[in-house]
Amino acid sequence: MAKETLGVASHVLMVRPHKFYVNGQTATDNAFQSNAVQCADLAALAHAEVTQAIHRLEQAGVAVSAFEDYGSADTPDSVFPNNWLTTHHDGTLVLYPMYAKNRRKERRRDIVDYLTAEHGIRCVIDFSLHERAGRYLEGTGALVLDHVNAMAYCALSNRASHSLFHDWCGKLGYHPVSFHAQTSDRKPVYHTNVMMALGPNLGVVCLEAITTASERMRVARAIKRGGRELLAISEAQMRAYAGNLLALRSNKGQPLWVMSETAWAAFEPHQQAQLEATGDITCLRIPTIELAGGSARCMLAEILPVETKNPA
Repeated sequence: MAKETLGVASHVLMVRPHKFYVNGQTATDNAFQSNAVQCADLAALAHAEVTQAIHRLEQAGVAVSAFEDYGSADTPDSVFPNNWLTTHHDGTLVLYPMYAKNRRKERRRDIVDYLTAEHGIRCVIDFSLHERAGRYLEGTGALVLDHVNAMAYCALSNRASHSLFHDWCGKLGYHPVSFHAQTSDRKPVYHTNVMMALGPNLGVVCLEAITTASERMRVARAIKRGGRELLAISEAQMRAYAGNLLALRSNKGQPLWVMSETAWAAFEPHQQAQLEATGDITCLRIPTIELAGGSARCMLAEILPVETKNPA
């Protein structure tokens, strides 16, 4: 598989919610989450935003496999499937342990079966059993992955256990880059993917949220060693989801960045130019979804192409 396409998906999985609401079980440690009150209109707006986002992605040349969540299992955050599954180029699918009890219900056998039947999944590694021991690692919320250089970045928090992160890296063959990050009011950054994102040639990161100078330097050096230019964002930009981006590739091979309209508006003009130089910009209008404390990247679970095994 060509290096330039390694780890950059052109196909994503999304879940369209029918009973979306702001999850009370995640409010204690998600500083990005709103205090919005649940109502029927909120769910309808979220459903419409996901439907519109699917259409926008397909217009940009990204394939979308969409699933419905009718809300029977009380899964208000099901719109964020990247937290409970990842796929990998070797045909591995990983299931993840979730911090909030009602989020654990988001894992769906039918989705795993679909990926196995239609996308070449050969092996399922189930880390969700670690929930019993109080160890959590919430997928590509907790992990920002550099597949080309086999490096995994992780901001440690309630949602990302240090020991489990290292176990994951050992099992999947990634070099770990862990660090501590917090907001100016000393609240831990709950997910790594709200403060950093990696494209083939550019790394977006909120360095000022990383708590020590040595860790800031280590993260910046790792991004640059991976062959990426660095785009540093402020805490205010991070709070506007300017770190919650996903690099994808269209069906014609064109690189693109997916983000929310909120995130795009938070970038300075010179930063927008830096992003545009490394990929087309696809903006999603998702203000209702963002009330739940996540944005565009959180809505997208990449379906990575599986490498074809050479015959012996």
